[in-house]
Amino acid sequence: MKKRDGFCRKWKRILAVTLVVVLVLGIFPVKGVFAVTDETPEETPKPAVKVHFTLEGEEAVDSGEVKITYSQNGEEKSLDGKYDEATNTTTFEPEITDPATTYTVVVNAKEGYQISNIIDEDNDSKDMMAEFQHDETKDLYEYQFDATAETKPLNLNVELQKTTGELVINATTEGSENFTGGDIKVYELDEDDTKTECTENEKVNATLSYQIKAGKKYRIEVTPDTANGYEFQSEGYQYDEEQTDKTVYYKEFTCSTDALSVTENIAFSLKNVSLNLEMTKGGVVQIGDNAYDSENKIGYKYGSTIGEVKVIPEAGYRIKSVMLGGIEQELQQDDDAVVGKISIPDINKDETLSVEFEEVEKKKNSDFPENIEIVFSNEKDAASKYETKDEVIYTITKGANVILKSNNSGEKISLNDETTKIFGKYTIQACASEKQINSELTVKSICAVKNPWDQTKYELAKPVTFVFDTVPPTVTVKEKGAPVKDGYSTWISGKETGLSLAGTITDAGTDGSKYKAGADRVVWSTEALSEEKVLAETEHVLAVTDGEFVLSLDQAPQETTTYYFYGVDKASNVSNQVTRTYKVDKSEPQVTNIQTTDLVENRGVFYTKKATVNFNVKASDKGSGVKSITIYQDGVAKEKKAVDENNSAAFTITLSDSAENKITASATDNVGNTTAAENYTKFENGAQIVQDDQTPEIGVNLDGFYVDTVGDVTTYYEKQDQNIKISFRQKKSGINSASVSINGVGLTEDVNGKSFAQANNDYKDSNQKKHTTDSFVISTSQVAALADGDYDITVSVTSNVDVTAIYTKNIHIHKEDQAPVIANYTVLGATKEEVNTVDSYGYYANGDVTAELTLSDGATGAGIQSVSYYFVDFTGKVSSENTVELRKRPGEEATIQIPVLADFKGYLYVKTTDNVGNIVSNAYQTTGILTEKEQTHNGNAVVTLSAEKTDRKDQNGNNLYAADTSVSVRVADAYAGIRKIEWSVNAPFDTANNRSGDVTFDNSGAASDVSWNIATKDKNLVTEVTNSIPVSNNSNDIVIWVKMTDCAGNTTEQTMTMSIDKTVPTISLSYNDVTPDQTYTSIYKDTRIATVTVKERCFDANAVAWDITSTNGASAQISGWNEQVNAENPDENTYTATVTFAADDDYTFAMNYTDLAGNAATSFETQNFTIDQTVPVIEVSMDGQPSNGNYYAQGRTATVKVTEHNFDSSRIEVSGTANDNGQTITFPVVSGWTTDGDVHTATIAFNTDGVYAFTVDGTDEGGNTAVQNVTDQFVVDQTEPTIEISGVENNSANKDVVAPVVQFLDTNYNEGTAKVELVGANHGTVEAKGTFTASDNGQTFTFADFDHEQDVDDIYTLTATEVDMAGNETQQSITFSVNRFGSVYVFDHSLKEIEGTYIKKPIDVVLTETNVDQLSMDTVKVTVSANGVPKDLQEGTDYTVAQAGGNGGWSQYTYTIDKSVFQGDGSYLVTLYSEDYAGNINENIEESKKAEIDFGVDGTAPVIVPINIDEGQSYNAQNYDTTISVVDNLVLQDVEVKLDGKNVSYTQEGDNFKFSIPESGNRQNLEVVARDAAGNEVNCKVADFLVSANFFVRFFHNTPAVIALIGGVTAIGGGAGAFVMFRRKRIVRIKRKK
Repeated sequence: MKKRDGFCRKWKRILAVTLVVVLVLGIFPVKGVFAVTDETPEETPKPAVKVHFTLEGEEAVDSGEVKITYSQNGEEKSLDGKYDEATNTTTFEPEITDPATTYTVVVNAKEGYQISNIIDEDNDSKDMMAEFQHDETKDLYEYQFDATAETKPLNLNVELQKTTGELVINATTEGSENFTGGDIKVYELDEDDTKTECTENEKVNATLSYQIKAGKKYRIEVTPDTANGYEFQSEGYQYDEEQTDKTVYYKEFTCSTDALSVTENIAFSLKNVSLNLEMTKGGVVQIGDNAYDSENKIGYKYGSTIGEVKVIPEAGYRIKSVMLGGIEQELQQDDDAVVGKISIPDINKDETLSVEFEEVEKKKNSDFPENIEIVFSNEKDAASKYETKDEVIYTITKGANVILKSNNSGEKISLNDETTKIFGKYTIQACASEKQINSELTVKSICAVKNPWDQTKYELAKPVTFVFDTVPPTVTVKEKGAPVKDGYSTWISGKETGLSLAGTITDAGTDGSKYKAGADRVVWSTEALSEEKVLAETEHVLAVTDGEFVLSLDQAPQETTTYYFYGVDKASNVSNQVTRTYKVDKSEPQVTNIQTTDLVENRGVFYTKKATVNFNVKASDKGSGVKSITIYQDGVAKEKKAVDENNSAAFTITLSDSAENKITASATDNVGNTTAAENYTKFENGAQIVQDDQTPEIGVNLDGFYVDTVGDVTTYYEKQDQNIKISFRQKKSGINSASVSINGVGLTEDVNGKSFAQANNDYKDSNQKKHTTDSFVISTSQVAALADGDYDITVSVTSNVDVTAIYTKNIHIHKEDQAPVIANYTVLGATKEEVNTVDSYGYYANGDVTAELTLSDGATGAGIQSVSYYFVDFTGKVSSENTVELRKRPGEEATIQIPVLADFKGYLYVKTTDNVGNIVSNAYQTTGILTEKEQTHNGNAVVTLSAEKTDRKDQNGNNLYAADTSVSVRVADAYAGIRKIEWSVNAPFDTANNRSGDVTFDNSGAASDVSWNIATKDKNLVTEVTNSIPVSNNSNDIVIWVKMTDCAGNTTEQTMTMSIDKTVPTISLSYNDVTPDQTYTSIYKDTRIATVTVKERCFDANAVAWDITSTNGASAQISGWNEQVNAENPDENTYTATVTFAADDDYTFAMNYTDLAGNAATSFETQNFTIDQTVPVIEVSMDGQPSNGNYYAQGRTATVKVTEHNFDSSRIEVSGTANDNGQTITFPVVSGWTTDGDVHTATIAFNTDGVYAFTVDGTDEGGNTAVQNVTDQFVVDQTEPTIEISGVENNSANKDVVAPVVQFLDTNYNEGTAKVELVGANHGTVEAKGTFTASDNGQTFTFADFDHEQDVDDIYTLTATEVDMAGNETQQSITFSVNRFGSVYVFDHSLKEIEGTYIKKPIDVVLTETNVDQLSMDTVKVTVSANGVPKDLQEGTDYTVAQAGGNGGWSQYTYTIDKSVFQGDGSYLVTLYSEDYAGNINENIEESKKAEIDFGVDGTAPVIVPINIDEGQSYNAQNYDTTISVVDNLVLQDVEVKLDGKNVSYTQEGDNFKFSIPESGNRQNLEVVARDAAGNEVNCKVADFLVSANFFVRFFHNTPAVIALIGGVTAIGGGAGAFVMFRRKRIVRIKRKK
């Protein structure tokens, strides 16, 4: 409150002073507001200096600093600059003085940036960098200039570079993103390489990021976890030999502005170990899914679990022994009796597994083993045993089986070396507890298998055979001594005697077996029997004699009967049933139909023209079937025939005029049953058959008609309709129908009304006497004439003998009313073409011609009297008309000839008159005539050939193409038109693609080849065409020929020559005979000569592109080209050159070639080979720093470097010895090789304690042998000390006695290196109070109890470190709290910076409260006092609390107070109150906590008020005492006063700052800058005022003084309101800095 009251009193004083000043100046203005001011002299231009900073072409705000300094009276001063935020530009205006002032422009980059260049953008972007002096100690750039009128302005662009970047490290372990495989640290190195560990910016998953700076040197250290088998391999890293306590690899680099971002990928991997498999022949070792049958080296990662290993003997073998690391293993039997197994635990070093197999024990010529039992499912089969000198035989009954098994418990058996396949190729014993036999088997050997290592094979002296006959016998029935099929049947009448059935039975036994049971009997029945009934049957049994049986029947069956036969062998196998059937037929067959197509039935009588008739007779039978049919004529049998497959028979009967010719038939079946002869179907009534071969007669009476016959056509002419009489006659069979039609219209009656329909009904009426004659009268008036005036009359009649045969007579009658016509028109001497339209041209010639016309009045015309004609040419000109008299009879033609001169193109018009006076109404226009002489043609015809554009030429200068091309053709003849175009493409080679063709244009203008484009036409004449002729010959000198023939027969032709080369050149390659290394077939010791052959027609040596490179720059020698020409096929021309490779190097050899046509050859594959005669060089370097001679406290890595161009790692052999305490240990495995050019590097990691020595030998890929490298013996010892901390628990909270105890132990303990360090979270490093005492192999440090003082409470980290005699270092840390006095408070970084200070803008306040116990959260209270007024904050609204820890460790509470709480200007105090479960009351404002939070927020800049000085005014004084009031709402930090840019000293009295301004002959400028404690800054300028005691100076600068005085008096009259308004118009420029 006191601060606020003081602030108010200050503002009251400022306002009071301001009011007094305003009133005084308003009433008595000095050079008042309305006073006319002195004229300001023209200002001298100032050389402005503008500076802005850019980064990568963009404006860089707040990234650099600039100032301009100058020296005045020995004092260095700074020139004020104006900053334009919009352009990021600071502008300075140096004063021009006499003498000139020297100014210094000083620029520097802020942290994180550096200056890369400085250019003057107003001087053609001049590079100013060289003109600036660089102060490396301060990293400043300085430029000096004198400010004169001639000084040019500067517009400086200071270009910046970033100097900070990022190092990103990605870690993987065995391919996964994590740090499991080791540790990674990054250090910054100073000039003497002292390391300072860097703290990562961020750690996300397995990625670390660090900030790095340009120009700084950094070191990355990678420490693989060798104790757990991990190793590290990465290019560019070195082994740190100085760190003997652990395996460390490092890489150093310097960050530069060119590469600010660096990414490192660190990969850890487990060491490789191996299981060496040693085994003898006779089995397989299965590890996982893999099987091994010979010695092998199986790789694993360190710590891998091999698990179960199966040992499987192959057939005929058993396991003898299994040893792991020289120790015999106890085998377990797998589920399979022949498989043994062991289990191998985790493998952390190379191990050897030895497996030995041996052959199974054999007992030859053995009796059947007593321990093997034979079990018969049918006990009777045991008695079937039959023994010979060579074998024992058991016969097994049908359905039974046999089982063999061992009587020994758990023992399995295998018969006859039974095997099975595993892994697709290994054969093992197939055994089972018992073997069931279901089919014939001969047992020759038995193997008894107890386990994989205990097996015995019995080879039987007498094999035992178990015979199974399961195949039934076969029964066959015979008929007349020959076998018939099952189901065979025959017909009988039931009257037969002595019938019998016979057959055979055979027994084949089982296929492939030499054993069979044999046939026993045949069982028969008249019904089907089951197998059980067959075996049980005793009555119907037939004896078998020599495989034959017979069944005799006492009498023939009287109905259909089937007999069933079954064969039975001696093994009771029953055959399939076989049947034989007798069918009985006692009924007669039936005649079903008599058919013929030779007769016509009419009026109940059958008619025929033929003398003989064909009949087809069909019968049926329900029993044995029809056998034959007999036909009868008038009751007399004429013929008997066997029926066909349709039970039909065909017959031919000769008819008789004297008989009725009645037909009947009878049928006989296959057992002799016959039916009587009867009539059937349409012949059943005994219908009569009549034969008549005469045709009907037709008579026509045409008296009174004019007849004229032309050829075969008789035409009857009439001028009016006349009657015609028609008559009919059929003597024997009679008329069946009659009709008359005129012009296709049938007449219904004649002119007398006689009906044709009634007459036809009478002809067919069977109740009337048949009609043999009849007649009718007709006329053309009954039907309308045809369009040409003709009448076609057709008279038709049929007879009863053949109603389908129609007999006709045709009569043609004509009524004439038309004039003659032109029957034929031709032009002699011209070519005639068909036309589609009357105005088309159809006759063509190249000289004089004659038009010939044939006139006709038609076949029915009256004859020709005369003809007239005239010409019309193509321009429309008409000639005079001529007439010729002819007078021809009807049907007689007339021919006339009319001359037509050459070069005529037009038409002939003709008129005709007949003998009866009919005249053509319009003249007849003939087809167009076109004649053209050759001379005329030559001026009209055009043939043009155009080839596709190409820049390529062959050797003769002809166009050359690489692919099929075409020639554009244009043919034109506007007068005579185009009739035909012939063309050809001929080449001397690739003649198969020679082609030719032609196109004709018919007289309608249509092209025979639609590919020709018709451009223009004249009526039916084609006058212009275009096309493109394809050319595809793969040849040079192709000739394209085109010939045009016009319609008049005139010709024009044109030719063109070109070449096409479509053949892709071929390139072949061969070498001289030089032998490479046997393994590396691309390495040679001698000179290689390559012969390159190009096969090509259009060869261009300049187009050959050789591509020969070598690793070390050796060159090859290339010869010239040798040409071989093939006259018959130029595509086979060859061009040969040689390339010689003589120098040692790695060569890459290739070539490309493109011929003249642009065809690119397919070259040979790029050749890669080496010529090498250099011996490899082996070098070995070892890392690590020794102690006591050749002892090392860390694992060592040997780096084997082989310098060899042609390197093969398999030809490098490392031989070494390794032992520990006298026991042989595994020598380390050589790592994979890395290659850098000709240098190949591998490492050997000696990470296990032991004594080592080794040699390295090698041979390169060319067979060159290196000198052996020998490494002397050395010792590795890497055991680290042990540190144990007791007395306090890690992560524990402690309130009572706190006295930790640290125990150091090591076999090689170094007493002087033990260190104990104690660091407090708030106190930093503190003294570790306690004492060291000696102990066995070490020391013990015991802390004194921590002081029971509140200042001691803290969170401590205790770190103990020990380095033993061998240099191995161990460090152990724990963290715990001492909390006897309640909570401990820790500020975050931002809060530490603002505590006790002022800030412009509020920020979030973050602090952490730590307590041994948990807090009672309902007691927590956060209070903020603003300017002394407290306010309790609300959790969740004003602040948040994040809790961590507890549960036996310390509790942490992080408070975040939102910046909105501190929005207003003022002083703030933050108080935290809490109570813990132990009852401690905690407040951060307690003195002992040292955690008071007190700060101010001040966003308001100070206020500057000039008290007695104003802009533009004049003051009469030699030294004008000036007062400026500066007031700030909180704490004013600093005030700076400058007069004309120079600092002025002042005295301060409260808020007033007083100083004296000396007089000057010029107007002066005053600037006051005020800053408060929060950094707010304000700038106030009073410009253009004059201080002088000289009247004339003042008068000179302010001539209208009287006017100003009058204006001032007037202003007083304006009243108080006016002067206030006027005073507000005073200009006080105040600029607040942001």
